[in-house]
Amino acid sequence: MVRVGYSDMIHIDGRLENLIEFDQDDNVDPWEVSNGAAGYNSTSRHVVYVGGADKNKPEGFRYFPIKDTRTPEQVETLEIYVRFMILRHPEIKIVGHNQISNKGCPSFDVGSWLANICINAKNIGL
Repeated sequence: MVRVGYSDMIHIDGRLENLIEFDQDDNVDPWEVSNGAAGYNSTSRHVVYVGGADKNKPEGFRYFPIKDTRTPEQVETLEIYVRFMILRHPEIKIVGHNQISNKGCPSFDVGSWLANICINAKNIGL
């Protein structure tokens, strides 16, 4: 079965959209799996925010350069999302895609951001 790469999307206005529904228990059922990060798909939720790229693509470049374009509304929603997941799953580890794969996304340092919003170190990173 072909699945989307993200479980949830945070829109520019901060609205959260579940792309793949989940029952919020401690098990990732087959119907809850997204294809976001090889080796982590069966144990993870994958969150994306709309944006993350500089809208000015340099001449000759194939892709737009990464850039943290999160709106205040997206930052607020992402923080609420992270805190909710930690409440539901106290042992959860939160990482950026760029920490487990050679990717630029999410275009910001997730670990630093988590520490900045006072997330417990046990929930940060690998």
